[in-house]
Amino acid sequence: MTSIFLSAVRIAALLLALVGIGAMPPCFAQDGKLASVSFSLDFPQSIPDHYQIAVASDGQASYDSTGKLTPDAEPGDPFHLEFTISPASTHRIFDLAAKAKYFEGKIDSGKRNLASTGAKLLSYKDANRNTRAEYNYSPIPAVQEITALFQNMSSTLE
Repeated sequence: MTSIFLSAVRIAALLLALVGIGAMPPCFAQDGKLASVSFSLDFPQSIPDHYQIAVASDGQASYDSTGKLTPDAEPGDPFHLEFTISPASTHRIFDLAAKAKYFEGKIDSGKRNLASTGAKLLSYKDANRNTRAEYNYSPIPAVQEITALFQNMSSTLE
């Protein structure tokens, strides 16, 4: 009876490990290097007028910004911060990148009569891909969501 119980515990532990592995984002390329997603925004007259956020598939992230910190301030020193984001947020970012086809091809709406909300750039890099796409506004839901996620992250960090 004890051996059956131990076998059941081992099987349950193995199943939990496999489910956990399956739920992880595609973190590592074949050569063991991390994948990364980055977002940058250039929007003159905004605060800040330029920033970039890069997130590695292990959750390590960096944030860089330049420009004014308040409307009346003089341009300040560049700001750099390294931090770690939660596994859930990391998974969400990489899931959205996959849904957006890793930013391959055109993601901008192409409409010229839209107000400018800044020049945005999304990029994805792993051992098999190195893609990037520039846009002002994208009609693609995954791009809209990842843009909002990164813009909210910037607001929090600033």
